[in-house]
Amino acid sequence: MHETIWSDAMFKPLSSTLVQLYERHGVEVLSSVAPLVWVTLATHKDKPPVEPPNDRLFTYLYVDDRMVSNGGGLHMTEVYLLECLATVLSPERIFIIGNAYGWSTLGLALAFPKAKVVAVDDGRAFGSRAGIDWTNRTAKTEGLDVTVVSGSSPCDVGRIVRVRLSPARCRQLRHG
Repeated sequence: MHETIWSDAMFKPLSSTLVQLYERHGVEVLSSVAPLVWVTLATHKDKPPVEPPNDRLFTYLYVDDRMVSNGGGLHMTEVYLLECLATVLSPERIFIIGNAYGWSTLGLALAFPKAKVVAVDDGRAFGSRAGIDWTNRTAKTEGLDVTVVSGSSPCDVGRIVRVRLSPARCRQLRHG
């Protein structure tokens, strides 16, 4: 008889891993119920929810009861989609436009742990300047291959991809 030993880690959802990563670093995560649909959310500690831009605000991040990002990152159902895609895809490099407080960036890094992840953010949105630094520090602490750089799309995309994600550069970073 063959006995299989199962561990909780084998079945830990990516969404749970991502939320726990944020909580370890002092960030509380609140997510809306359905993407592309504005749903009235319960107030957070007696504060009304912020009206979503273009009805697409999915993820709220708080530090010390203060919102640090106005959302726009992956919704929990999209995080689950990444988890499913990770069973059939294994990208070497991922480029992300927009970082805010790193929700999507770190989610992609966790979903595809063998990939080099580079994100660009112009730092103009609420919380995104602090989010660039926070994401880089957190990724380093967590051992994730993530770099967030200041820049804008489309102006800086070509240069950033050439400098940060060229195949030769990725090989050099992995072996050197």
